[in-house]
Amino acid sequence: MLQHILVYLVMSAVVVLGDIQVSIDEEVAVGTEVVRLTDYRSVYTNSSVSQIWQMTYDIINQNNPPAYYFRIHPNTGVVTV
Repeated sequence: MLQHILVYLVMSAVVVLGDIQVSIDEEVAVGTEVVRLTDYRSVYTNSSVSQIWQMTYDIINQNNPPAYYFRIHPNTGVVTV
């Protein structure tokens, strides 16, 4: 069963991903890693380790602010600016 996680980003100086809250500095370089979703087990309720590694990731409303300031690797879940 392939699952796809959609991430909704809310930006001020804090990124909120469901139960994950990450602070980032302003004016960081493009490509700076913000968070690795696989480090947060709470994102994967009721998922086995093998299911987690089969998931793909995407950001909702990627073409609208604040989401267009971020990228997410579709296979690893690493969010960057």
